[in-house]
Amino acid sequence: MRLQIELLEKPAHLSWGTTTADVYEEKRAFWLLSIMNASSTLGRLGSAYLCDHFGALNVHMTVTLLASLLTLILWTLTSTLAAGVAFVVLFGIISGSVIGLPPASVAYILGPDPHQQAKLGQWTGMMYTSAAAFALTGPVIAGYLISHFGNYYTVQGWSGGCLFVSACCMGLARVYAKNGRGREFITERKRRLSDGTLSMLGTLTMEKKNTQEN
Repeated sequence: MRLQIELLEKPAHLSWGTTTADVYEEKRAFWLLSIMNASSTLGRLGSAYLCDHFGALNVHMTVTLLASLLTLILWTLTSTLAAGVAFVVLFGIISGSVIGLPPASVAYILGPDPHQQAKLGQWTGMMYTSAAAFALTGPVIAGYLISHFGNYYTVQGWSGGCLFVSACCMGLARVYAKNGRGREFITERKRRLSDGTLSMLGTLTMEKKNTQEN
């Protein structure tokens, strides 16, 4: 999203541009965006194949980390149009995987238990609902950084940092999913909640019975 903001709003400030006026033409910026979106198709298809062999969460964590490195390193160091095209192709492939894998990662965390997999729709909905606020404020933050600092390096750092934090969170989720600690924690919380509810109902029943006897 933030890369699209940069490509569409002010092509004259593209960090990979040279001083040649042709590089900053608006049509060329749209072509770069189109190349990135087309490349994302390869990422979406290729990530599905990799998930079958290495696990959805493992692949998702890896491509998110790669997207972070591309944003923080390659994007900021790109200074020519050819390098810019190489960046949008690579980032398009990686970002396609990042965008397409969240539901598969949720299914991986839930595990193979059919009872847990039945909650996939609920968990996926909760995930996207939680992400809605950040998706709404992200472009606003990017616009503020651009207007306040007058360049795109701050946006690149913000985007890369967010991707890196996301990859770290996936790493923690992978550890919990692999050890079964996450599912055990949820099961234990459900058990305690069920026991507490039954205990409360039993207490209310006894109080009602005593009241009727009196």
